[in-house]
Amino acid sequence: MELHRWVAAGAFRRHAAWLLVVVATLIVSPYFERLNNPNENVRVWATRAIVAHHVLDLDAVSREWGYVNDKAKNDRHVYSSKAPGVSFLGVPVLFVQTKLRALCGWGSPGKREAIFWLRLVAVKLPMAIFLWAFARYVERKTGSALARDLLVVALGLGTMLYPYGVLFVGHALAAAAAFAAFMLLDAGDDSRQAPRRGALAGAGLLAGLSVIFE
Repeated sequence: MELHRWVAAGAFRRHAAWLLVVVATLIVSPYFERLNNPNENVRVWATRAIVAHHVLDLDAVSREWGYVNDKAKNDRHVYSSKAPGVSFLGVPVLFVQTKLRALCGWGSPGKREAIFWLRLVAVKLPMAIFLWAFARYVERKTGSALARDLLVVALGLGTMLYPYGVLFVGHALAAAAAFAAFMLLDAGDDSRQAPRRGALAGAGLLAGLSVIFE
């Protein structure tokens, strides 16, 4: 029993800094409808257009939810002017949310409800996974628990990853994908050792996703 407690305590201490950052990310979800933040809202509108209307243009959603900026127009339709990655990532989230609400006899999610769950599942949880991988990477490279904790807190709470990591935008996801690609390429203990094919493929995928996100 004492050994089990010691192991549990050691595991908690090892992940404490990461847990601090994750909790700080999960407990905030700023929402000011009158601000009509175009950076986030145009992505939300695009996700809803796909789920509710099966189109890429924002025409129907703009009629339902109102004006949104950061858009691109041609002579027929209005579209999001943002990279589509996070909007596509949010499609299964909003689809499941809409179906679950329908099973409960509720209508389609409104702006506030949709944004909350899109932020949580499509941005906050992937960022938590990235920061966990980043913490393990730093620990492996430095051999220092102090460096691991300081860097994961500094990166997670002391950079623009924090404000962008709690909104339904692609900035933090793009940065995470780009650095995760680097971590895969630098996965070996010997810097002279060529990365494995799986790591190369994963790094290429993540580098491509970073462009799609932002």
